[in-house]
Amino acid sequence: MGYSEEAKSRFLASNEEVRKRIDDIPEARADALGVSKRELQDLDLMRAMEKAAERRGQDLGEFMIELGTDTEEEANQIRLDRAKRRASALGLSWEEFVELNPPWEGYN
Repeated sequence: MGYSEEAKSRFLASNEEVRKRIDDIPEARADALGVSKRELQDLDLMRAMEKAAERRGQDLGEFMIELGTDTEEEANQIRLDRAKRRASALGLSWEEFVELNPPWEGYN
């Protein structure tokens, strides 16, 4: 299981009210929105997680990394991988990205 799935699982395990609300979503509501019940449940879960992250002053991505990993080393590797994907998506080499984002200096 990847860190994001682990984060979702841990969030639901520690938030009984959210889990119950998501479990109780009626199929008719999903049908009315043109999505599957599973898709609607996942959307509602992500909304609940985003609100929890905001209450902690974090963005959703960082909240999920912290919740879905067991060690700081694992969390840092995920952060680095995400930063490298951002650099690539922006059409930047890692060196160019680091030049524009000095906190990443020294990371490979």
